[in-house]
Formats: sequence, structure tokens, C-alpha cells
Amino acid sequence: MTKSFIEGRAAWRLASSLSAADEVTRHIGENLRRYAKEEDATFLMICLREIIINAIEHGNLEVGYEDKTKAQMEGRYFEFINERQAIPKYSKRRVTVEYSLTSTKATFRISDEGNGFDHKKFLKAGMEATPELLEHGRGLFMTLNAFDKVIYNDIGNQVSLIKTLA
Repeated sequence: MTKSFIEGRAAWRLASSLSAADEVTRHIGENLRRYAKEEDATFLMICLREIIINAIEHGNLEVGYEDKTKAQMEGRYFEFINERQAIPKYSKRRVTVEYSLTSTKATFRISDEGNGFDHKKFLKAGMEATPELLEHGRGLFMTLNAFDKVIYNDIGNQVSLIKTLA
């Protein structure tokens, strides 16, 4: 099928759950591995998962830096996420993951229903590795290095990721 394959597209609306992020990333990875080297596909999937988790955590569930840090330090991060998911304001929010895959290019669009973030400020500073990236922001940092283009909408609740495949 690889030789006759022209383009595949899919879209999912996900509940704001970490397991949904894992499942959709696994599914996309299975298709991507047909057209990219194993290590490249794996790295792209790690980055894609991080971006989907960001959409869930920081977008839909509005988890801030301080709240996440505190929950992690207390060893109750997953419990904290479950509590946020149960709040009516956040419980109905969804993440949309769309992708298009050809033998030469992979394009992803991830959208959340949150308020967005100041991506311009982050992208300007985000290319420099800092100690803070060990705790927060490493997913976006890795993504900026993995994809050829990382394009946010104006408010920062949708990102497009484009990768040329060898």
C-alpha cells in the first residue's frame, strides 16, 4: 500500500484525559512509522503527545505553572488532574487532533477550548534550553526542534505542526 498511498487524514475530538492523549498518539504513530524512520517517528510522537497534553493541562483544564509544580512536588499530579476534570467548567471541554499524512509530509493540528497563551513570548525565549525546562516547557522546546514549522493561532489555543519526511 505504501507505493499507492497518496494521503490519509483523520480527526478526533478527545475528552481532556491523559489516556486519550496516549491512545491517539499511539494510533498516529502506527501510521507515521510507515513513512518515517523508527527513531524519527518515535521522537515526533513524543513531541505530539506533549503538545496534546499541553492542550489538555494548560488549555482545557487551565492548570498553571504554580499549580502543576505544587501538585508534582506533593506527589499528587494525577489526582490533581482528575479533580480538575471533574469541575463543570472544564469537564465538557475537548481537544481536537487532526492530521494529514503523505509519504513526504506529516501535518498535525491540535486545538483546545481554553483561553490560549502568549506563545509569541514563549517562542521568542523558547529556543534556549534553561533549567526550568526540566520541569515545564520541555515538550514545546522539543517540538520546536522536531518539526519544520510550529505555527500557533493568534490566541494560542491551536497549533499546527509540519514535518517533511525523508
